[in-house]
Amino acid sequence: MDYLTIDREFKIQETSLAVQRFADSPHEVKKGKDIRKGFPEFIGIEEILIAIFDERMKSFELKGIHRFSEANHPLYIDISVLFRKNENNSESKIFIIFEDVTEKMLLEQSLAHTIRETSLLSSTLAQYKEYIDKIINAMTDVLLVTTESGYIKTVNKAAKDLWDYSEEELINQHISMVINDEKFLAEVVQKPESYKKSGFKDVEVVCHTKKGKEIILAFSRSAIQTDIEDLHNYVYIGRDITKRKQAEAEMRQALTKEKELSELKFRFFSMVTHEFGNPLNSILMSVALLEHYGTESTPEENLEYIDNIKTAANQMTDLLKDVLVINKAEAGKLQFNPAPLDLIKFCAELVEQIKLAAGSERTIIFAINNYNESGKQSNFTPFFPCMDETLLRHILTNLLSNAVKYSPEETTVFFDLNYQEQEVIFKIKDEGIGITLEDQKRLFELFHRGKNVGKIPGTGLGLSIVKQALDLHGGKIAVESEVGAGTTFVVTIPLNQELSGIIP
Repeated sequence: MDYLTIDREFKIQETSLAVQRFADSPHEVKKGKDIRKGFPEFIGIEEILIAIFDERMKSFELKGIHRFSEANHPLYIDISVLFRKNENNSESKIFIIFEDVTEKMLLEQSLAHTIRETSLLSSTLAQYKEYIDKIINAMTDVLLVTTESGYIKTVNKAAKDLWDYSEEELINQHISMVINDEKFLAEVVQKPESYKKSGFKDVEVVCHTKKGKEIILAFSRSAIQTDIEDLHNYVYIGRDITKRKQAEAEMRQALTKEKELSELKFRFFSMVTHEFGNPLNSILMSVALLEHYGTESTPEENLEYIDNIKTAANQMTDLLKDVLVINKAEAGKLQFNPAPLDLIKFCAELVEQIKLAAGSERTIIFAINNYNESGKQSNFTPFFPCMDETLLRHILTNLLSNAVKYSPEETTVFFDLNYQEQEVIFKIKDEGIGITLEDQKRLFELFHRGKNVGKIPGTGLGLSIVKQALDLHGGKIAVESEVGAGTTFVVTIPLNQELSGIIP
């Protein structure tokens, strides 16, 4: 610390050895020189100095005066002005003390600069956070930030809107609250190490909203380092693809339906070509024979030709009827008109019709409530369930005709009728070629025929008609079959108690 003294005329009286280094003009700092020449800071404060001489002021300070040293380094000084009264009553002096505060000032400046930078950085970070928050909340995709253990730390508006939860309901809850896909949770959340570096992208996950609605999201995830080394948080970005998946499913269904329709058309035209072709050829051939040889043929031969024409025409008529039934069923226009029906008489007459069409080589055994036809029909109490006679004829005619058609000659077809108060059960069993397990799965599809039918004619319509007619009755059908050992169909039809009854 250096000093100098001045008198009442501001003349320098004494100086320390190094006080010149604090002066603006060091060569002017000499005894007898006006202090204001070496230290221009005192220009303009003369009255203050006089006040200190007169002891009206005790002291005065000038802080942080800036100079440059000879090496052009900054120099900061503090100047303190004090009055000193001489004890021997000689002239009093003013002591002016100079203190080098450069290091202190530079430290304060550095601190102030750091504070300004910190404040600016804090302001910038706040603006940046506000900017990021606005972007996150403007996102249409779901955003979640979780801990490594899967607890939610941050959610955006899209997440709250999609799952219908408030932010308070989601924060600090486990991610399984909104993502309940067990496979996803097991692979991704419970085993985070495998995805820590690489993350994952567009993993489809099934989620549920607060109200239980199922939605599908495509999630991507990245790891972000926390302040603690080797501890990460995870950012999940999820896009709602529910509508897209629904559209894809609908498109697949449409394509499948279109493919099935195309296949049905192909089967239909193949069936029509084949099934109409044979009877048409038979008719044309019989007509040609009658035209060319009718006068030469015997009456018996001519009757045979006419019978062939009738048979062929009946075949085409039956086929057209089947096609019409299927068409009505597919259009939802197949009518169901139940009425009381003498079921025993109906079945007995139907069996006779099938026997007549099949020929004497086939045997059909008709049993009622486990009693075969050897007992007289009149021995059974008449039973009048409420059924649609037309639809029931389609059901039983197709099943009995198939049993005869797909069985070798001289085999037996068993037809059992069992009726109770609540239901009627028809059982048709044959000793025919049987149905493969693969074909049993497609048994009631339109135009489908078993792979083992060989050259046995058929349209693939019969069992489809059976199923449609049975559905209108609210009934069900079961099949048991073994290739080469025969087939058994069991048809169960529930009865309407109000319209059905036993006639005494």
